[in-house]
Amino acid sequence: MMSLGAKLATQLMTMFSRAFVAGSKEVHLLKKQVALLQENVKKLKQEANSKDKDIKDLQKTKEQAQTKANISQSKVEELTRDLETEKENWKKQYEQVVFYYIYTTLSKVPDFDFSILGAEAAEMAEAFHAMLPTQTQGCAGNLFLEEAETADAEEVADGAACKVADGSITPTA
Repeated sequence: MMSLGAKLATQLMTMFSRAFVAGSKEVHLLKKQVALLQENVKKLKQEANSKDKDIKDLQKTKEQAQTKANISQSKVEELTRDLETEKENWKKQYEQVVFYYIYTTLSKVPDFDFSILGAEAAEMAEAFHAMLPTQTQGCAGNLFLEEAETADAEEVADGAACKVADGSITPTA
């Protein structure tokens, strides 16, 4: 832009010097050339302004894209946390169901061989089986043997969960 401006300035100076020397015909021609040069300068300024506007638009678009990317990232992080929470909830529910089934099976069939269900189930069953009837009383009362047959499923599950919570049964992970 500066080189064009310098070039235009030198051309203007050349034209004005010719106009001084030249006659009336040449003065008219020089005025036309000056008008063309001024028009070219005006077009160059418009192009520069247009490019500045394009740069500003690109910066604005970049900022919007960055904002959308940040929002997406935060949504991904939130969904990841929700997924982890959901996994933990399912794991807790699974453990409660396992405790419920072992507790119920021990109540109805005390001699059942839990080793066929795996080492973890056998350990939990041994822990349940090792409790004395006085140790099993608590949140839902004594649900072993006779009372387990008359208790509903929720009472049995609550009793098993209570034993895990009060530390009398330690789950193995």
